[in-house]
Amino acid sequence: MKNTISALTVTAALLAGLAANSMAADREACNGPPPGPPHAGRLIKTLESLGLSTEQKQQVNTVLKDNEPTVRPLVKKFVAERRQLRTIIHTEPVDDAAIRTQITKIASLEADMAINRAHIGQKIRTILTPEQRQNAEELFKKADARIDRFMHGGFEQIEAE
Repeated sequence: MKNTISALTVTAALLAGLAANSMAADREACNGPPPGPPHAGRLIKTLESLGLSTEQKQQVNTVLKDNEPTVRPLVKKFVAERRQLRTIIHTEPVDDAAIRTQITKIASLEADMAINRAHIGQKIRTILTPEQRQNAEELFKKADARIDRFMHGGFEQIEAE
């Protein structure tokens, strides 16, 4: 049990660092919480809310541990490239070509991470019962609705000013 929580915590920390750093420059510019992927801490809450058995938790832990050697370098590289983008964006005069080049690097890394998440998600879904998978799907729909409400409210606030 401690190993499962430990692995989930490490994964959450990696994802939290990724999310926080990748959106830091945008947050400064818009003075509010940025829209984007759910905070990594929600991964743990989601898994906990699905009522995993001890065996399921151990299986999820194994999946996460097995993927850490792939995830960790991707996250580190992504964070470094996002920092480089922030530096380029703040350079004067603005260099459109340099920004596009850097965004291309980031997009490639995001694709690699999305593919990795898809494989990890597929493995975790095989561990879940049909009811747990349905519950997880409902949680994702609720998260999308929250993001939609945030986006709608954010744009209304801008239009009102």
